[in-house]
Amino acid sequence: MVISPNAVVPFVYETFLRENPATGVIEPHLVTRWENTSETEMVLHVRQGVRFQNRPPVNGRTMTTADVAYSLQRIGTKDPRFLRRSQLASVTKIEALDDSRVKVTFKEPFAPFLTYLADSFNEVVARDAVEKFGNLDKIEDAIGTGPFVFERATLGVGGSLKRNPDYWQKGKPYLDGTAWSVIPDAATMVAAYRTARLDLGSSFYAGVSVEEKDVIQRTNPAMRFHPSPQGRPNVLNMNITRKPFNDIRVRRAIHLAVDRQEIIQIVMGGGAQITGPIGPRLFPFYAIPEAELAKMPGFRPKNTPEGQQDIADAKKLLAEAGYPDGLTIEAEGSRYQYWNNLQPMEIAKGQLKKIGVTANISVQDQATYFATEESKGFNFRSRGFTTAMEVDAQLTVRHSCAGSRNFGGFCDQEMEKLIAEQRRTLDPEKRKAIVLKAQHMLIDKAPQVFLFEPNRYAVMQPWVRGAVPSEILPFGYVENIWFAK
Repeated sequence: MVISPNAVVPFVYETFLRENPATGVIEPHLVTRWENTSETEMVLHVRQGVRFQNRPPVNGRTMTTADVAYSLQRIGTKDPRFLRRSQLASVTKIEALDDSRVKVTFKEPFAPFLTYLADSFNEVVARDAVEKFGNLDKIEDAIGTGPFVFERATLGVGGSLKRNPDYWQKGKPYLDGTAWSVIPDAATMVAAYRTARLDLGSSFYAGVSVEEKDVIQRTNPAMRFHPSPQGRPNVLNMNITRKPFNDIRVRRAIHLAVDRQEIIQIVMGGGAQITGPIGPRLFPFYAIPEAELAKMPGFRPKNTPEGQQDIADAKKLLAEAGYPDGLTIEAEGSRYQYWNNLQPMEIAKGQLKKIGVTANISVQDQATYFATEESKGFNFRSRGFTTAMEVDAQLTVRHSCAGSRNFGGFCDQEMEKLIAEQRRTLDPEKRKAIVLKAQHMLIDKAPQVFLFEPNRYAVMQPWVRGAVPSEILPFGYVENIWFAK
């Protein structure tokens, strides 16, 4: 297999609940069932007989309700390092009641909670492992309840995991172990698939584009590909605490001028679709549909009369903002995930020139790029923010005032009210109406230029069985994978 170090998470750790990749239904896992004892209280029943992996300092001890309660509390830690803390903002108390039950108390009804319990990055951890290793951000510190156990890793090369002999699902996993490779470029990765050096690559970490898929299929027609829209919209993110992006007229002008269709064709080879704040293929029930977006100002193709009207309107907005002769803006990019963090900005640079905006792009190393983002020390950049597969997360994490990935500083009280209202609305149709209103408001206020929802293809050799990749699970449930050879 080929995976990034981050992708060992579903091999080593496990979630409280699971989402069925075929149906989207939330199902039991380390939590076997749940009950609402009131509108603001839920009791989680914890699976018995589950053991952590037999590595120090945990040494194969039994998972307890204290571990489950601690893991939830840790996710909600009020620290910028905990990027999913916004998900639990409505939780006021988490307590282990006894050896089998954990009680969660909310400040108000909280519709998204079960989805968050199934988030593939919200895992059960052992407190003693955290106390010894700290933030668990080193791959060798990974100790969970999952089907595979860390074995070795070499920075920049790869590593391996071995089968967990004490895994609670009897008879699983089917594989004796997995190995991952760090592959520096797409051409090398494509060659590795073609020569069967790799068995499986996830759409997120080692997926291929439309063009790369076609190259592989020409020589390996039996190769299997699993298309998957990625769990994020790609955007041009503006720091609206800085000039000129603090002027809504400038933001709206940029929104109108950017040609999404051209960016999709060049960057993704056509393997993407336009998106608003919430991806229409990821959330078909809640999102503004693609067909509707394509008729809205800014999203309209620029080779149409309507698209040309967007260009003219953008120039008018800049003149109203005090820039009749255009302006120069500073932007940033990184060659890390070039298609995500730099290439869209390079294309947008040429598009913005048509309305008199000159974008100077400074290319930063990966560490600087992310550090300046978290500190809000940036101006304008191309990004894609992976966010939990729940509409509340899509809105809260990126667009609420305290959102843990609201790096651009957008803070709007009307939006705060809409986000809070949808979160406590349990009726799906009523919640949908609120979510749609929030999306239209975000497009109007333009804190980001919403570009596209990317598709990537998971790659599987013909002998791979049991892998069901999805936008939230790189390989599906890894304990079910086996090889027919």
